[in-house]
Amino acid sequence: MTPLVKRLTALGIPEKDAMVYLSLLALGPATVQKITKETGLNRSSLYVILDRLLERGLASIAGERGVRAYVAVPPERLIRIAKERLEHAVLTRQNLETLLPEIETLRKISRHKPRMLVLTGIEGLQRGFEEALENKERVIRIFSSAGKIAQSLPGYLPTFIRERFRRGIRMYGIHPDDKAGREMIKHVPGTIDELTFVPSDRFKFPSDLGIFDDKIAFMSHEPPLCVAIESRAIADVMKTVFDLAREEARRIGRDPYARHG
Repeated sequence: MTPLVKRLTALGIPEKDAMVYLSLLALGPATVQKITKETGLNRSSLYVILDRLLERGLASIAGERGVRAYVAVPPERLIRIAKERLEHAVLTRQNLETLLPEIETLRKISRHKPRMLVLTGIEGLQRGFEEALENKERVIRIFSSAGKIAQSLPGYLPTFIRERFRRGIRMYGIHPDDKAGREMIKHVPGTIDELTFVPSDRFKFPSDLGIFDDKIAFMSHEPPLCVAIESRAIADVMKTVFDLAREEARRIGRDPYARHG
């Protein structure tokens, strides 16, 4: 790209259009055949470019003995193009300033609209867990089976727990009282969490459910996927449902940190 062509493209003129315009300035009135020879462009492309130059007022048609020829308009037209771009930019800015309050209103409204995301595969399942690590409330309410998580994401649960503790995120958990759950407790010191074990023969956990901030995450293991719903209203009601369930879980279950004789 020559320096002149580069400067013309800065005005919003396509590179090939700028090249043809400069060729017309140098050639004077020229036929398509002559322009093709000068620029190296094929005829079909050249006709499209010439039409654009005519439309923008950068070229006009001249006739020589019945043969159609094209001629470049004086370069002063480029100054008008620059002014038009400037005027357009000013109008665009003014329109945006006018529209901004309305756009902001729409954005606020959209915050209250439920959004759903489906993340498939092992990667999607792990991403669902990592989403929980970003929560602002620093609290996760969760129904889960450590055994199912261990099957789907081998070795991941201790890593997740360490990172959760590092970030100071508290867990309110309801889990089946089974071997996998008791193994999990070895990695979860009873400092900030409040966990409840419920009888595993009565309560099955084929999937997990996590609630944090304004999100609800359903974690399936067969097949592995995460379905996340973002809605303040739905999250609030699910937090209430969880808290009610936790009250009953405490009545029929046990505190895994409590000492038993």
